[in-house]
Amino acid sequence: MARGSPVGFPSSQWDRIFRGQALDLNVILTSIHRTSIDEETKGRFGDQEIRIVVSDTKRVVRTSIDWVSAWRRAADAYSFAFPHRAKEVTAYGDYIQGEFEAKVISSHHKVVSFDKAIRNFVGGGQQVLLTDDHKFSKFYSSILMSDGSRTDDPRHDANNGPRVAINPGARKGGGKIDICRRYNGAKGCNRADGECNYRHICDSCKKAGHSAQKCNVEKK
Repeated sequence: MARGSPVGFPSSQWDRIFRGQALDLNVILTSIHRTSIDEETKGRFGDQEIRIVVSDTKRVVRTSIDWVSAWRRAADAYSFAFPHRAKEVTAYGDYIQGEFEAKVISSHHKVVSFDKAIRNFVGGGQQVLLTDDHKFSKFYSSILMSDGSRTDDPRHDANNGPRVAINPGARKGGGKIDICRRYNGAKGCNRADGECNYRHICDSCKKAGHSAQKCNVEKK
């Protein structure tokens, strides 16, 4: 194994680094907290050997702690593959962490979306760097500002995070969207709110923001 190579970094994300694609922090977060034994293989980057791990996505980045943990691993991998980007990815981590600190916890999902938009835009950094924050104003305005176009996304509420309608679960066709059982289970759902086909609300009190596992409302 090459000296300085991040141990256990997901193989799918090494591939994305070398292709100049945005990393999936959900996959990286999963690799940090995995309890099962994942398949490990070896690959080469130039004349150096790296260990690569195949791991299924089970965890989703939802909080600042999740994001910082995943990005720290991502930054190590970027710095190993492309040493000239080490300062860039470190500075970007500080920038996004600052945005988390500037927002109330209920708005942290917006910062996660903001980060995704930036990294998809930058890609491999051939034309735009993660530190070119002056080029991200449209994402800041549309996602983080209260009057932004993404604020009206029905999947989110500007003040309270994931939105639950007055008539929760109603489809345009009159059907119902069931509550996600995985979200309310011990392991949680591997899909983010808005990406899952089911509602991420508490199965006990029917409110958003927490699962039944973390509900403090006494059952009658």
